[in-house]
Amino acid sequence: KLRNSLRITCLLLAAALLIAPARPAGARPITPELRRLLGDPVRWSAYWHDQRDRPGDAYACALYAQASVLEALGYDFEMELAAARVLGERDRWYTPTGGAYGLGQPLRARGIAFAVFGSPLAEELTPSRALLRLEYELAAGRLALVNVDAWRLAYYRGSPVRWHTLWITGLRRDEQGRAQTIIANDSTRGPAVEYGVDEFLAACGSEFNYYAIFVRVPESSGGS
Repeated sequence: KLRNSLRITCLLLAAALLIAPARPAGARPITPELRRLLGDPVRWSAYWHDQRDRPGDAYACALYAQASVLEALGYDFEMELAAARVLGERDRWYTPTGGAYGLGQPLRARGIAFAVFGSPLAEELTPSRALLRLEYELAAGRLALVNVDAWRLAYYRGSPVRWHTLWITGLRRDEQGRAQTIIANDSTRGPAVEYGVDEFLAACGSEFNYYAIFVRVPESSGGS
């Protein structure tokens, strides 16, 4: 009950921050046009799950992110998380002590199509190209999963969390329309957390060459 209460509190706080971000005294009211949100971080924050709740899940961020996306598509989170563990250990792309290699395997097992962008094996991409693609996919309503070097994010610098998977749920632009922050469901931090766009691009570009997958939300899914 305590964990459920804490989770509900986190979701409510995330929604409040997104709907009414802090602004200096005397500033004009912030309208949706000025916030310029891409994606739907409030909606998708309902599908965030905390991997810190369970012993032995320190390296399961990719499983949590993908099981959460599957939940948003109408599947049961706990069943998909368990199935991903079994699938990953059987096919040797996941170990409890080493984490996951690659993205998309649990989605593919359910017959869910996704587009792949970047990867360490692909041609070297630029930050501007990666950001443009992310903006395009979010504007189209797709769900984005990315791998990052978490130590390049100020929040995680020097922490035990290094190679990490985030579900990108939105992007906030400034009044001039420039990307300002990336909004993510982060299984070791919280729902709808924000990272500066520059540090985010550095984190997903350093080792992974902006590796990401983009999942279309079917009209008939539970998340629509």
